[in-house]
This record gives sequence, structure tokens and C-alpha cells, in this order.
Amino acid sequence: MKSFKDLLSQGGGTRFSQRVVETKMCPHNNQMLELRETTKINKDGESTVHQQWTECLCEVATATKKRQVELKVEQFDRYTTQNPDLEHASLNDFQYSEDRSQMKALQKAINYIERFVPNNGKKLYFFGDVGVGKSHLAISIHKEIKEKGFTSIYLEMDKIMRIIKDTWSKNSEETEGEFFKVLQEVDLLVIDDLGAEHNSQWVQEKLFSILNSRMGRNTIFTSNLSPLELDKTYSRRISDRILDRIEVEDCIEIELKTSYRKKKLLEQLMNNKPENT
Repeated sequence: MKSFKDLLSQGGGTRFSQRVVETKMCPHNNQMLELRETTKINKDGESTVHQQWTECLCEVATATKKRQVELKVEQFDRYTTQNPDLEHASLNDFQYSEDRSQMKALQKAINYIERFVPNNGKKLYFFGDVGVGKSHLAISIHKEIKEKGFTSIYLEMDKIMRIIKDTWSKNSEETEGEFFKVLQEVDLLVIDDLGAEHNSQWVQEKLFSILNSRMGRNTIFTSNLSPLELDKTYSRRISDRILDRIEVEDCIEIELKTSYRKKKLLEQLMNNKPENT
């Protein structure tokens, strides 16, 4: 949609004029607002008039808008995966071995948190086999970003699709549009287990809409798929959106000889092993 500035700059025989019809203080009594009237006169002399108030951009309005987004995020935050293994996950209890890829992934996570800036468009893509610690790192980042006062949502890919379908219910408290708006505006969106969901044309369309709305925003992905394998599962335009503006060094592969979960199980078994009598 063209702005008034664009319309006013157009030529071709069509003329525009604009005047301030009325002024008033914003609801917070901090900024003067203007009711601007734009008149469009076509070549045949026919005219149309459009009126619009300028937007309140004072500190109170900005803070109110931010709080509205936070409240919406809180509504959908209840959908965050309640996996018992991840409920208390943090960077401090990330048990890495001498494996270099795990240590590199942990350092990436720490750096991401330290340098986090809203709307910076910074991405991370953790990938590797099941049980290597991808989700542990991702949800730890999510928690730390929230602790810093920013908004963040962590959702498994199949959970996102389930929420969309839930909004269609007549008993739903939120609409699909509201959910998409939150995913678009949240400071950080973490999409866990990308590629593990049931794939269909409908899923691809919804995923593209989400990714397209988050162009230039902070997003983290975890997946069993390497970046080079994305085209085998998703359309080209989706893989392009996932990898848009992502640096090679921000695609972090985690490789372990023994999976994170199996290693944890073995440690528990060894700790509970009865001593020889």
C-alpha cells in the first residue's frame, strides 16, 4: 500500500493537496496529533477526500504497545513445550564433553545472548542427530532472553501447526491472525525440531507466512536437517527464508558419538549401580 508521501509525489496529471483540519493532544497529553485531509483531483476534475489522524508516538504510547505485545506473548507462552527434560534446562547445566562441536554450540549460545538486540535479524541454526543437545541450548537461550526483559516464544514446529488449528475452534480465545501477529512481533522466535512435523502443502504455506513476516527479526532454529538438506523437505522459497541473512558460522552442527540422552541415561545407571559385595 502506498503512503501519502508516495501519492503526493505522483505526477501524470493527477493533483494532490493536503491540509491540517484539526489538532488535538494525544491521550497521554504528551504529543500534538494532526487530522490531515488529503484531496486527490483527477484529470477529469473529479476529486476524492481522505482524512487520517497522525499516529501517537510518545513514550507512553510506545510503552503501551510494547505491553500489549508482551501480554499476547504471555498468552501463547503457555504452549511452550513442557518436556520434563527441558523444564529446568539452562546453559549452566549443559553437560558438554570434550566434543568440540558441543563446546562451539555452547559458546555460540552464550554470544547470542550477550549480543542480543531486538529486530537485529540475528539467526542461529543448530542441527544434528536426535539427543545431541540442540533443544537444550535453544530453550536455554529463550529463557535467558526473557530474563533480560525481552519477549520470546519457544515452540516445536508441530506445536505451531497445532495451535493454528486450535484457533479455528469457536471456543478459542485467540484467532489465527492474533497468533500470527504475535509470532511476527516477538523479539525472539525459537522454532524447535524443524522438519520433524507432518509435511503438507498447508504446512508449507503456513510456515512460509511465519518466516516471511519475520524477515529481519531474531529467529533460532533446531533441526535434524542440515542447511543443505532443507530443499529436500521444503520448497525453495521456504529454505531461502530460513537461510536468509544467516552466516555460515551461525549454522552449528553438533556431533556426538553417544547421544546427549543416552549419555545421561548411562550416567544415571552407573550412579544407581549397586556396589559389589
